[in-house]
Amino acid sequence: MTWRSLADHHWPGNSLRWTLLSHRFQLLPISPLPFASGKIVVIPPKANRKQPRPYDTELYKARHLIENFFARLKQFRAIATRYDKRAINFLAAIYLASTIIWLN
Repeated sequence: MTWRSLADHHWPGNSLRWTLLSHRFQLLPISPLPFASGKIVVIPPKANRKQPRPYDTELYKARHLIENFFARLKQFRAIATRYDKRAINFLAAIYLASTIIWLN
């Protein structure tokens, strides 16, 4: 079922069709090989995927560590809401929070 037949089925006229076009929701084909254009796959595929795609496990481990660090950094309220007006004070708060995370 294409989006045109879906639009005709649910809403008469062109309202859904124009909404999709105005918001640029276009069904573009996804490249089956993202690394063909020079990109590296970092996130592992789902476990139940029929044809698992290759990915860099070491790069994924490094990315996971960085994501976890930012998640822990955002737990500090002053960092998440950016209480400090000046950038130098905010950077000092990031250094302090990073040191506390590192010591724990």
